[in-house]
Amino acid sequence: MPTPATPQTWTLIFKSHTSTILLHAAKDQTFSSLKTELLSAIQATSPDGHFQGLPIPSDSSEVFLAKPVDPTDLEQGWENVEPTEEDEEMEEAIEQLDGAKGKGKGRAGKKGTGKDCPAGAGLRDGSVLAFKFGKESEWEVRVPTFEEAYPEDEGLEGAG
Repeated sequence: MPTPATPQTWTLIFKSHTSTILLHAAKDQTFSSLKTELLSAIQATSPDGHFQGLPIPSDSSEVFLAKPVDPTDLEQGWENVEPTEEDEEMEEAIEQLDGAKGKGKGRAGKKGTGKDCPAGAGLRDGSVLAFKFGKESEWEVRVPTFEEAYPEDEGLEGAG
């Protein structure tokens, strides 16, 4: 079920090729549930079972997400947002070290959001994410230019 829009939810922009899909998400919603919502939206709007000429996977584990290397320039490339096994092992090791400290007053526990959510991955409301089907494919996001959106040939010619 899609996340309802509230003042606390974020709008995330998912892009693949020339398509853009907007979803509302809680900042601490897991990426696996976001991928399930994204896949559901794609399936609902693609009755032939294909999206951008590719077969739509039946399982959200075949959907991969990435954030821009530079949010101000999407042409710079993409990096995976989902935590790897190494990230999870490192987090566990840090938690164990923090818990192994000596006597005395402990510091307040972190209320971290973890890395398996938009806030934990450093995203914000309105962030852009790329998505693809399968690990082997490339991150294919086509960002239109101003010239493509507003060609010089159209508009005010002959008006003056």
